[in-house]
Amino acid sequence: MATGPSTYVKNIAPEKLELLIAIVNAPKVRFYTNLIQSSEANLYLAVQASGTSEKAIMNYLGLNQSNRSAIFSVVREDKLKDLLVTLQLEGENSHMANDDILATFNVVNSCYQRGKQLIEEQHSFLQHYASLAARFRHLYGNLYSHTRQLLYQRSADSHLVTEMQNVYEQLREIRRIGEIPKLPYILAYFSEDML
Repeated sequence: MATGPSTYVKNIAPEKLELLIAIVNAPKVRFYTNLIQSSEANLYLAVQASGTSEKAIMNYLGLNQSNRSAIFSVVREDKLKDLLVTLQLEGENSHMANDDILATFNVVNSCYQRGKQLIEEQHSFLQHYASLAARFRHLYGNLYSHTRQLLYQRSADSHLVTEMQNVYEQLREIRRIGEIPKLPYILAYFSEDML
């Protein structure tokens, strides 16, 4: 039997949720979705987008590629400030349409500026390893091209198993790997049990 005053437990509503819509260059979708997920957003949808803005606006923002994606994500209202801090942007969590647009522009601009800074490092990296890349292309270029051509072809058989066998045979031919006696078992497992 309880003694003393009864306690009242107040039901506290969870944080409000916001719908964040971002238009990004399609090759950068993974970067932005990872960034959104780091702000504890567990739900997002990325879709191909076209005609999302006039060409003049796209050029002004530095988004010259026509291949874009729209990311729709549900984020907690209290995470906008953390996201701004993570990206080292100025802004506030006002939830006014103009401020939200400005914050989105600042995010895109910051990512663009950081990307521009990395271009020189990427060129330096590529130049440093140019001879190694040329050798790699010479040895494996045909293998890569053959496999890439199969990416969007439908087949009753699994391309994965066929290409594993093909890669094995080509690498054996140029003496890059030794014999793998149990490879038929591995391929059978993939084709019969996994795929």
